[in-house]
Amino acid sequence: MGIGLSFLVGCGTDYDTTTQIDPYIQNYIAQSAKFESGYAAYFDFSDGMEYAYKDEQTRKNLSGITHKVTGNNWTVYGLGENTVEHMTLSQTALYAKVIQSRYTAKRAPIEKALDSIVVKKQLSLLITDFEEYGQDYNLKYQAFATADFKKWLVMGGKINFFVTDYFERNQPKHLYFIVFDNANDDLTSEVK
Repeated sequence: MGIGLSFLVGCGTDYDTTTQIDPYIQNYIAQSAKFESGYAAYFDFSDGMEYAYKDEQTRKNLSGITHKVTGNNWTVYGLGENTVEHMTLSQTALYAKVIQSRYTAKRAPIEKALDSIVVKKQLSLLITDFEEYGQDYNLKYQAFATADFKKWLVMGGKINFFVTDYFERNQPKHLYFIVFDNANDDLTSEVK
């Protein structure tokens, strides 16, 4: 029953679940959801991101985000050509890298980043267009993130999505700010 309710808590309902769940179950969920301290941020540096980061509103959001994630208690990763790379940059350097990089990587390892988030059990922010390419450089269309999303929710976490729109060569696309959070929305409040 507790696992089933954690799915409900993690799905982002339009009503306040805390007033509708028995206090015993709330306590069970809170006790079972043990996440590591600190936060992590994962930035997609694949070639399509160049277009996403050109949007003026997105740049404003990224300025605030890069300022936040270079503070205390944050670990920052870049997703490049099939690598998840730990980055130690100042806020100015990280923002410049995000908006001024030459995006040549064809494949950002989004699945590896999702696996890392789940294994580390650390509240995390993933910024990506969510286009995962296989070894053959063909776009994966199946729901490749489903298993990791389920694992996070079963651990007692929540997943919140913030989405901005952009155009890549006249094709409409989305940039996702995905927050892997706890039941209290601690990281979501930081991202907002």
